[in-house]
Amino acid sequence: MLQDKQTYQGNRVNWLFPPEDANDGCPGGWYQCQFVYSLKKYMRDRSKDGVRSSNPLFDKADEFIQAAVMYYEREENAFYSYWNSQINSKAKMNAK
Repeated sequence: MLQDKQTYQGNRVNWLFPPEDANDGCPGGWYQCQFVYSLKKYMRDRSKDGVRSSNPLFDKADEFIQAAVMYYEREENAFYSYWNSQINSKAKMNAK
């Protein structure tokens, strides 16, 4: 999450030289492309504790689709982990 103009995810950043390699393409492109949108119907819902519910379409999908969905879910879990750590960190700072 962008905290200020010089810090991104806790790291100092010079925006003239972004942290993403330009050869990797658009930084947000991998999760905003049409292919990822097409996986939506196969995605499994996530509870507050991170447990995924069953989705019959996911269960019947071929291995490639399941692997793509699981990769997306891992990235989503990493985001929620980071987000929660930031919230907990700020809560501890405010409690002092």
